[in-house]
Amino acid sequence: MTVLTPSRSQPTSSMGAQQNEVWSNEQGTDIFYVPADLLDRYLTIAMRRAEPRHLDGDRWYADLPGFSGVWADGDSPKECLDTLVEVLREWIFVKLVDGDWDIPSLDEIDLTCLLHQR
Repeated sequence: MTVLTPSRSQPTSSMGAQQNEVWSNEQGTDIFYVPADLLDRYLTIAMRRAEPRHLDGDRWYADLPGFSGVWADGDSPKECLDTLVEVLREWIFVKLVDGDWDIPSLDEIDLTCLLHQR
């Protein structure tokens, strides 16, 4: 099983290069780069679809329509949504690393274009 570790890289140039989200495997080899601002915008747009629902007891649940298997629960709506955004982030990178093309486009942001850069 491959373990992916996210981090934010610093710009490599003083010419204003943007920060990237970098995913590395357990050997520390960088395997995928995504512009951090693009990913942040995508996550923000996707999370607008989330609507936490109260479950029995003190639990909350939320999923994202159009993102198969992306869901989270928590002790509060905030905890639930905080977990959901992390689940979505990891889901996206697993899809990209595996070369899956079924990542939804949101507001003209198509993350599958990153697959062409590999």
